[in-house]
Amino acid sequence: MTNASGGWLRGLMLTAVPSLLPAVGLIQLAFVANQPPDMLSHTTSVAGIFVVLAVVGSVVGARIGADPTLFPIAMTLAGVGLMVAIRLDAATSAALASRQLIAVGLGVAAFSIAASLPHLDWLRRYKYTWLAATFGLMLATAAIGQEVNGARLWLAFGPLRFQPSELAKLTLVIFLAAYVADRRSMLATPWRFGIVRLPPLPYLAPAGLAASLAMGILLIQNDLGSALLLFGIVIAMLWIAVGDCWSTGAAAALFAIAVWLSLRFVPRVGVRMQNWLDPWVWPQGSGYQHVQSEFALAAGGLFGVGLGRGRPDLVPEARTDFVLSAIGEELGLVTTVALGCLFLLLFVRGMRIGLRANDPFAATLAIGLSVAIALQGIIIAAGVVRLMPLTGLPLPFVSYGGSSLVINFGILGLLARLSRSAHPGGPRPG
Repeated sequence: MTNASGGWLRGLMLTAVPSLLPAVGLIQLAFVANQPPDMLSHTTSVAGIFVVLAVVGSVVGARIGADPTLFPIAMTLAGVGLMVAIRLDAATSAALASRQLIAVGLGVAAFSIAASLPHLDWLRRYKYTWLAATFGLMLATAAIGQEVNGARLWLAFGPLRFQPSELAKLTLVIFLAAYVADRRSMLATPWRFGIVRLPPLPYLAPAGLAASLAMGILLIQNDLGSALLLFGIVIAMLWIAVGDCWSTGAAAALFAIAVWLSLRFVPRVGVRMQNWLDPWVWPQGSGYQHVQSEFALAAGGLFGVGLGRGRPDLVPEARTDFVLSAIGEELGLVTTVALGCLFLLLFVRGMRIGLRANDPFAATLAIGLSVAIALQGIIIAAGVVRLMPLTGLPLPFVSYGGSSLVINFGILGLLARLSRSAHPGGPRPG
């Protein structure tokens, strides 16, 4: 069997796993009592379209010879998210599944376009343009955006809403990757003062300024979760570029100062800190989300109460911030840990692409994109189980939300494109 035919076959076989997830959810929900009579036909249509989207994305990946595991992993995560949306449809009649399916379709289109790009030099060449456009959108959001739960995060275009902070995650990684690649030799040469080694601060200043502006705008918007995510991405990518403890220590000190200032001057941060330490202080008020989430996770145990037999409607924001609580209650700890393993596998494959790339920009970009997805998953998971304060970020590919799904699938498409570049003329990644 040739490499090309083997890649097609392997891609389609791996697609079978995410394709079956909505079908399994459909079968189980069909046997749960007290469901709306039209739920079966609605879920059948949703599951069928999802299968078509999974096949289309796999064909695109196989055609370009991309890493065959990236898209199936993401669609498996998206399939779980769609199952949760179908389940919440049954609980709340909110038509979440249809909107989530549209977002998945747009995401698959973004993946296909990004994966099929002939080259990525234009991303590197216009790095300042992408960053400036993102800053413009974020400033517009801070000025005229829609406010949701105390944070001004959305730009509305008629019935459509877009979250520019999701785009900032991508453009900041592109900018930092291009900047680091262009000044690699300068950044790798530290300043020495006796036994003390300091990073080359003048060469780091533009990257630090761009990151500071992005995080400052997010703080003005009260989008603390995205600010934390961007901060983590910057630290990871500067570590790749400089690779010394002084830079990491200085960044940690700046982060500690920012946290202290936020606690003093941003009331929302203090409330979230209190909910993290002890949500039972206000169990019917600001701590209600955490309390209901802990009840749901405790009820789920190892294997869950069964899809359709829990009460995810009792957990506020179960479709976004607390989607892991809904999954943990009905599908159990085993499924929740399995999702974490999928994120880990996606991160490992992305890092593998970066390490095998023969171009500094491609290598740094692949590593930065992998860190962005993995770090976002870690932050939201840690917030749900109270290892850290809740940040309000969506879980990549799983949480409800069009902006997050489309951008993350676009990131995945870039990784697929980079995986092809990492093996010019050689065997396909296995």
